[in-house]
Amino acid sequence: MRFSVFLLVLEPIVVSVITDTFQFHLSPIDDAFQSWLCTLKGVKVFSAICQNFQKHIDASFATNEELSASFHQASSGDNDGVFEMDLAVPKIGDASQYLIEKNIVERVSKEADVELAAEDVNFAPQQIISTTATLSWFKLPAEFWIQFAPNYVKNFMERLDKLALDPQFLNQKNFIPSVGKLCLAIYENDKRWYRAKVEAVKEDWVKISNVEYGNGCAVKTCNLRGLPKEFSQQPALAFKCCQDGFQISESTSKLFEEIVVDLECFSVKFLKLVDGVLLVEKTCV
Repeated sequence: MRFSVFLLVLEPIVVSVITDTFQFHLSPIDDAFQSWLCTLKGVKVFSAICQNFQKHIDASFATNEELSASFHQASSGDNDGVFEMDLAVPKIGDASQYLIEKNIVERVSKEADVELAAEDVNFAPQQIISTTATLSWFKLPAEFWIQFAPNYVKNFMERLDKLALDPQFLNQKNFIPSVGKLCLAIYENDKRWYRAKVEAVKEDWVKISNVEYGNGCAVKTCNLRGLPKEFSQQPALAFKCCQDGFQISESTSKLFEEIVVDLECFSVKFLKLVDGVLLVEKTCV
């Protein structure tokens, strides 16, 4: 069957058969002899079936009630005769969301993961990397993040601010988070969108790290969007660094933080690269 539009909303339908592979047949109310082999779009069954698996499956499908379905058009030759769809069930609502909440299925994504361009860390020993660097995030003298070109970061963020004004971008709420995946995330403190990397996922919350600043926080999944390709061509704008010559202790860490945070900008000298972290020296401008 061909569809002339991407999303086609049909008349109410009923479920006739459910198979062990979580595929099912749907038939129109007025034609029980016609059916389509279907699957819920964007989800898959957990490998470990929960105790109430059949109970929740029956609640979603074996209702003997009229349901509403939205069919998604597959690429030519890509569906193997199985149609992806969204299903609305009386008293339950969206079947996929219900089954996710009951730990029957989990979300999956078929979209290609976006990757950032690699950071250029091909510096020579004793090279002055920047004379206008700023500290973007600090944890310890052995773990902090520096922006070597803060004006460039400012211009890049202005581009993201313009993107955030586009209703089409704001309405794309189909991002499916997974560990290591890149995205755009809105921060509650300033309501701005930042490029981020997903570090952990728990229900409808994710822990992310900001690739422009180095800090991390927890964000609701509804506040994430996919990262457009044109914003992935720029490497992360904050470099993870370690200060040379500091003995790590609570007192020295506090002193280091107070000194660096008060600097409007500073020079950075590269010493060497250790496990992807820049060992540097910082001096006042």
